[in-house]
Amino acid sequence: MRLLFVVIGFLWINLLSAQSVSISPANYDFGKVEFWKNDTAVFVFENKSNREMYFLPTASQKDLWINYPSRAIQPGEKFRLPVYYYTASKGSFFRKFEIFTNLNSIPISLEISGNIVNIASNALTQCPIFSPAEDPSRLDFTQQFQIFNSISSLPVTGVELKLTSKKHQYRTSKSNELGKSKLDMNLGLYNVTIQNGNYQSFDSIVYINRNTGPLVFWLTPIEKPATPTMVFIDTIKPTFYVKAEPTLKEFGPEMVNGKLSSTRFKPNNIVILMDVSGSMKDANKFVMLKRSLGNLINVLREEDQVTILAYNAKVRTVVSTIKVLDPKAIISTIDTVRAGGLTYGAECLSEALSVLNDLYNPSANNQVILATDGMFDFRELKEKELLQLIKKYSNSDRKLSVLGFGTDNTASKFLGKMAIEGKGSFYHISAQTNVEQLLIDEIKSQSIK
Repeated sequence: MRLLFVVIGFLWINLLSAQSVSISPANYDFGKVEFWKNDTAVFVFENKSNREMYFLPTASQKDLWINYPSRAIQPGEKFRLPVYYYTASKGSFFRKFEIFTNLNSIPISLEISGNIVNIASNALTQCPIFSPAEDPSRLDFTQQFQIFNSISSLPVTGVELKLTSKKHQYRTSKSNELGKSKLDMNLGLYNVTIQNGNYQSFDSIVYINRNTGPLVFWLTPIEKPATPTMVFIDTIKPTFYVKAEPTLKEFGPEMVNGKLSSTRFKPNNIVILMDVSGSMKDANKFVMLKRSLGNLINVLREEDQVTILAYNAKVRTVVSTIKVLDPKAIISTIDTVRAGGLTYGAECLSEALSVLNDLYNPSANNQVILATDGMFDFRELKEKELLQLIKKYSNSDRKLSVLGFGTDNTASKFLGKMAIEGKGSFYHISAQTNVEQLLIDEIKSQSIK
């Protein structure tokens, strides 16, 4: 009898857990994919409990990346969880994985499946943030370093760096005439020290992995007492090192067959937020916006991804997150949108930024493009809070650019502030503005490799 109560209690707990969260779909089927480009599977979670929900992140895997949110999911809120699959194999695949939350006593089991005909040349075959268990006999990556004089800003030559962790100890070769050196090494937390008789000792703690990028260190020269010397005047100018500008030959053309060049530009993950309030009907604003969006969609490639949202009093989805496989269909959908109603832009922009965050791709240009004609009406989110939110996202490589239609100077100033905090661009659109190329040039500038 006691065992029976235990079993009933366990089943009751699991039933309550299942009721606290709903997921759609449980299996994401990509179907037949002619060219696999690390397409995104999106699972929609809904918090049906009366408590905040937190996802419990697990370690990254070689073939799978789950883009967990960094915030709590509020009661009643829906959240889109993007999942990326990486493979070098063609044919049918089936991948099962588990999600853990604070509301569920047992893991949530999800599945992705599909049939890959070909692997695109620019597809990743391994998760970019995957960190395998460290093998001391294997060097994971090559790390680059560069050293400058903190007073003159010139490169420092002939200097070695010593890197020490609990497991490893390395010493670089001497820095070259550009102050550069490199080292084959394993990831880890390192104590970096530099000892040189002409400079003050340097000591720093740095976590280094394959995604760290070149590390730059600045050395402070040691002031030596002046001694009588014979002075010779030399008319030779000092050498300054300037990185040469890339040539067209090195990178190739910007456009290939009417599309953005995959050689020149990173993949794009774009969320477009359109103001469809009644005032956007005036002075052909909405017509100009649709024209500019249509031109942009036409030059995007199959590896580019767009989400199009419209807002007045609330946000609605015009085009769900989709790869640009059929530009004409996307443009036709945009053309069906009509303007009308009030504007509550602050909360709507917050939602668009949240969508971009959910779909974040570390190897792409992640950007929200806001198109509006006036000042936001604030209900719950205030001006200062909105700017802080935009800055928070932009510091995590999620940019915001703004197209401002109309003649309201106060509104234009605020929209410009938003673009600055969003590390994007602000364009003031008037009747004389050439909108044909505007968004294309913006995406080029933000996605260039």
